[in-house]
Amino acid sequence: MNNKKLLLIGAGVGVIIILFIVVLVSGLGNNDIFFAANSTYNVNGVLFKYPDTFKNASAPAQIFISSSQWQQSGYLVDNNSKIIINIQINPNTEKYTPQQMILIDESPVKETNGKVLNVTVLSTNYTTNPSNVMVASDVETITDPNSNKLIRSYQMIFSYKNGELHSITVQGADSDKVQLQYVQQIIYNSLKIS
Repeated sequence: MNNKKLLLIGAGVGVIIILFIVVLVSGLGNNDIFFAANSTYNVNGVLFKYPDTFKNASAPAQIFISSSQWQQSGYLVDNNSKIIINIQINPNTEKYTPQQMILIDESPVKETNGKVLNVTVLSTNYTTNPSNVMVASDVETITDPNSNKLIRSYQMIFSYKNGELHSITVQGADSDKVQLQYVQQIIYNSLKIS
């Protein structure tokens, strides 16, 4: 092969690599959430990792009220979504399992003014994560009462040491479902109870 052919092949490979990088970067756009998940949440023995784009924030007034009684113990937000960490207000006196509680929480969700919202349960799952935490989870869409836009919600319920139930919910616009599922998977895979 002469030098001219080698130069053309090298230039062609270079163009393909540059095009691949441009497509990859433009495809991700604002989804920098895919890059780093080094932040750690660790309160009262519940530990998990989450993307660095999320920051601690004060929880706003609760918009949605589910059928069970939860109290927020943590609230993390980024530009597009939020992570809500809840514990039961009352101890688990009825001895609900995470599987039972996820089904109870699938009943109609209400807005703070009492209006029943349109909730669609897309899937329910019961699995043990890599750290041996049994997690009951579901995926729902809820119609936002303020904008009529669809909100996608990934909820995970698990038992604490004394049987108290905890809930972690990743929530955001339904249009961001790929990023939301990515965040949910990071939390699920890293969730530990000490």
